[in-house]
Amino acid sequence: MSHQARPRGPSISPAEAAFFTKMSPYAQKAAQATGMPVSVFLTQWALESDWGTSQAFRKDDNAAGIIPWSQARAGRDPAYAGYGSLAAFEKGVVAFYKDNRRYHDLLRAAHKGASPSRLLRMIGQTGYATAPNYGVALEAVLQTIQTIASADGQHAKIKGPRPAKRP
Repeated sequence: MSHQARPRGPSISPAEAAFFTKMSPYAQKAAQATGMPVSVFLTQWALESDWGTSQAFRKDDNAAGIIPWSQARAGRDPAYAGYGSLAAFEKGVVAFYKDNRRYHDLLRAAHKGASPSRLLRMIGQTGYATAPNYGVALEAVLQTIQTIASADGQHAKIKGPRPAKRP
């Protein structure tokens, strides 16, 4: 998967708005379980799934480009973990972040109130993706997510509040 951010103007495509609407409830649940802002999940999922058009998303409900690991078997596309539903994907994402030590600093930073931009840069530095400018690409998509949220009247929902749960 290419992790290239497309330049954004003020307009939002119908596909982007539909992805935001479809994935927001799952991002909210993942945020509650991890302490990371909803916008971090929506941003990463939008980039990884190319706004819901990737094969991993369409075939295996995998919006995050997660590869098979101990808690997620390969899907129909064997390069990616397969989930039977978006609800199973959301639970898988939570487990992925909580069970992988390399993301514990990220979760701690989220609980201390780090901004979505800071958290996305941290994801870019963890080795989540091999693209050299992954963090920069995430930040570009974050702007689109924030634009959609503002237009949809949901800006406060994607920023916080953060739950009290600890990793």
